Amino acid sequence: MEILLPGNKKMNEIQKIINIIENDDDCFAFYGIRATTEEHTVGELLGNSFVWVDGEKTEEELDGISTMGIKDLTEEAVIRAIKCLGRDACEYFGVKANVFHSYVGQNFVLIKGDSATAGDDNGEWVIKNPVVVAVL
Repeated sequence: MEILLPGNKKMNEIQKIINIIENDDDCFAFYGIRATTEEHTVGELLGNSFVWVDGEKTEEELDGISTMGIKDLTEEAVIRAIKCLGRDACEYFGVKANVFHSYVGQNFVLIKGDSATAGDDNGEWVIKNPVVVAVL
């Protein structure tokens, strides 16, 4: 089953994600990929995300930042997170998928935190105490 587009230039980004997680000594960390309209830097601490209702942002904060969680240290898990981010992320990373939705943001970052809970969306993890560990 082909999951990457021919001539994929971003496969190294998927391997980069795996390498970062694999080389982290923090065995209690949670990781996720986030699409964002803002530019971030490695080491940057991020604030909480907000609750959205029917496509509208509310003033209610989540208890962490919204990401697509990486469940285990495999290429398949990273690709699943990318697919859950939607069309734009799949195009950026060169992942073949039949998805039509897309989270807003052309910038992608790898987030690390000390705990996570399931969000409302498929594959979503709300990560507490989020820090940017890679700009993708």
